Amino acid sequence: MTDREKKAKEYEGHIIQLVRKKDRCIWSSPSNQYANIDGLTYDSVTHEMISAYEIKCRNLSLPQLLMDYEGELIVDASKVEVLQSISRSLRIPSFLICYCLRDGVVLKTKITNDSGLFVCDKKETTREISAGMDKPTTTKKVSHIKLDGTIILSTKEPQGTV
Repeated sequence: MTDREKKAKEYEGHIIQLVRKKDRCIWSSPSNQYANIDGLTYDSVTHEMISAYEIKCRNLSLPQLLMDYEGELIVDASKVEVLQSISRSLRIPSFLICYCLRDGVVLKTKITNDSGLFVCDKKETTREISAGMDKPTTTKKVSHIKLDGTIILSTKEPQGTV
C-alpha cells in the first residue's frame, strides 16, 4: 500500500467514525483492499441493513467544489452503478460521501432510494481521469452528481491531502 493509499484509508476511517456516530449504527467494510463499495451500515439492535456507502476524498474545499465544479461531484460511473445494484438487491438507500480535505467539510449525498431508483441529479459523460491512486490516466465513463439535496455531516474534520 502506497503512502497516498494509507493516508486515504486514514481519512476514510474518520468518515466511518463520523457516520457511525451520526447515524448510531454499525459500519461493515469489505475486508479486501479494493471493493465495489466502502461499506454497509446496519442497526445495532435489530441488525437490519440501513444503507450502502461510497466515500470519496477530494483535495479541494467546499467553495472550490461549488465554484470550480459547479456543485458537481465527478465519480467513476461504475461506482454509482454498483451502489444502485446493491441498493436494489438489499432494498436499502445508497449514499456518496465526499470529504473535502482542504477545509474538513464532509458532505452526504443520497444516490438511490431503497428500491434502487436514482434520486440524485446525475448525468454521465466520458472523460480522461485517473485510473486510481498513483496510476496513469485512462478514458472512463463518469457520473456528474449535483450536490442538490446534499447535507453537511461535518465542517470540522481533519484537513490535508491525498
